[in-house]
Amino acid sequence: MQIAGTTIHELGHVLAGIGTGHGKDWKDACAVLGLNAVMAGGQAYAPEHFDADLWMAISALPVPNDGAPVFQVGQRLPGRLGVVKLRPCPLGIGTRGGKSRGAGSGSRLRLYTCACCNADGSATYKVRIASDTFSATCDQCSKPFTRSESQSSTEAA
Repeated sequence: MQIAGTTIHELGHVLAGIGTGHGKDWKDACAVLGLNAVMAGGQAYAPEHFDADLWMAISALPVPNDGAPVFQVGQRLPGRLGVVKLRPCPLGIGTRGGKSRGAGSGSRLRLYTCACCNADGSATYKVRIASDTFSATCDQCSKPFTRSESQSSTEAA
């Protein structure tokens, strides 16, 4: 049930399209796929979260004969010190997905740099904004800022 719910959750992202996060379009896509109760992350799925036809199809799947999946929130697994913990979906709002998870988790702000360079070749001026589009020129070199696609963990922190 958990694998089916998670798979449909992720297929909802595919159907809704890039950049929709866990908004209305994603929720609508999940509903089209038959997942009626959706959360951005940490969801323990139950039969009532699926529409009746989908749940019937999931229930009809053969039971694995090479072991049984174990899932229960707060359950200790044999041989493990910790407790099973649900993780949020990484496809939420933000460039790295979801909510900030502390230092090094990635900034929601996009990094733009100018063409000016320091002696080591790094950009002199860096700007962070919460937009996928940024139209500005550097007063120093008169060239437009461009979006930097990669950020080191120290920059992101």
